[in-house]
Amino acid sequence: MHPTAYLTVLSSIWLIGAQLLGLICIYYAFFPPNIQNPIAKWGLMSSGLMFQEATGTVILANWWLVIAAWWLGVFDTTLGKLSISLVTTSMLTLSAIFCHGYITSRIAVVKEVQRMEMELQSSASRLGVFDSVPISLPFFLQSVIPYWRPWDVMEHRDITYVTDEELRQFGRSSERQLQLDVLHRTSGPAKRPVLIYIHGGAWQFGDKRLLTMPVCWYMASHNWVVVNINYRLSPNVLYPDHLIDAKRALRWVRENIHKYGGDPDFVAVSGGSAGGHIASMMALTQNNTAFQPGFENTDTSISACVGYYPVVDMTGQSGYAHRNANEWFARAICGLPSFATSESWLRNNACPISAVATAESIPPFLVLQGDNDELVPTGSVRHFVKVLRKKEGALVYYVEFPRAHHAFDAFSSPRANVANWAVAEFLNAVHARWVDGAAKRPAVSN
Repeated sequence: MHPTAYLTVLSSIWLIGAQLLGLICIYYAFFPPNIQNPIAKWGLMSSGLMFQEATGTVILANWWLVIAAWWLGVFDTTLGKLSISLVTTSMLTLSAIFCHGYITSRIAVVKEVQRMEMELQSSASRLGVFDSVPISLPFFLQSVIPYWRPWDVMEHRDITYVTDEELRQFGRSSERQLQLDVLHRTSGPAKRPVLIYIHGGAWQFGDKRLLTMPVCWYMASHNWVVVNINYRLSPNVLYPDHLIDAKRALRWVRENIHKYGGDPDFVAVSGGSAGGHIASMMALTQNNTAFQPGFENTDTSISACVGYYPVVDMTGQSGYAHRNANEWFARAICGLPSFATSESWLRNNACPISAVATAESIPPFLVLQGDNDELVPTGSVRHFVKVLRKKEGALVYYVEFPRAHHAFDAFSSPRANVANWAVAEFLNAVHARWVDGAAKRPAVSN
């Protein structure tokens, strides 16, 4: 066989294989099997993110693949002609997924935003806070660029937030994990509200630079000062050091954020997965001196909390958490001998569901979750929201995105951008309520 003909045949086989593999991945992204193997779960999550959240990039890559196949003469062969139907099916399916992500997410968030309008209308609506769901060319352009960055946001990197004495105690090798970045628009109001963002990574890995989620850029471009933090990770430290480090970052914000145009009196917190757990614990253990050793007099109150697929059940009380996962958390993250002998400690110190009952005050909460989440059981998050809503006067909002996977906000996708819009509506409304004097520190006291 002539080398050129051989290359054409191989290209035809490769094109067909790529389309078939893509369609299989799309199917399992929409209808993931119920599996317990951790490696398989991570594989499903990665596949789901690629084919549901980075859809625009996959479509573009597929177009380049088709152009290369045409240039090589693939479509002149019998196999190439057979591949045309697969390519067409794949492109139409990917386009449908792109639209599905926007439409279903829009439906999911509008209901909760309408609740916000009713419950916060005393100030937020009157101040013109609420906007309609975005549908514009810039919005959709952002949705096809996985790592969209606004041009008018300035970033101050690698600011160490612990004291010199603490850094000597922890060791200079820990400094990278005790730093933060500050993001803000190059121009804006003098005193802007502040959002602390805490990255995920199973309390063991991750970095603020690698995990600067789209919501950070979005909120910074909408006149918020965003503080994206690192914290020390296991196995080098054991929980609750992760939480204490986050509160140390909050201490730095109180003392320094005015230099970057931020208002130290209004600080919200957000995070995803393990970061969502830490954010929730920050909101539910405000000014608890047990979690702020050496800085007990610092105000660690939180004005609002946004949790993305947060890990909230460390003891199985929701009926959905995996016992193996809780055993792993107790041993690997907390350094406890076993889950069975340490359940009481976990309830009192590490479990957001349990912390609701003992919290002296609860700020407004927005929780976002995907119903295809492989790592955080959706049922446990629903139970957490239910427990929060039982607190008298609590402002709690919950958005569940159809077919969304764990870390669905990792890329700037239609779903992530609609979620960003919902987060902005929530935080702006809570801030407007605070500014308007409806609640100086919007929390519910027991």
